[in-house]
Amino acid sequence: MPDIHLSDEEAEILREVVEARVLELRREISHTDSPRFRDTLYRVDETLGHLLAQLPRQVPIDEDRRGSASR
Repeated sequence: MPDIHLSDEEAEILREVVEARVLELRREISHTDSPRFRDTLYRVDETLGHLLAQLPRQVPIDEDRRGSASR
């Protein structure tokens, strides 16, 4: 399995994008009439779930980012 090294910001953005796609995908699954296509969408949903499980839930804010946010 390849390793991907992400900055805190990249990990946070990736999590947001994947979570948004999962929500869209689940809506798409519920509106799909084709069983074969629905099965494909379920597999994609499962894969994205595994990806999300590997990303940190909440990325810690480092001192530099916290200090600049309060300025």
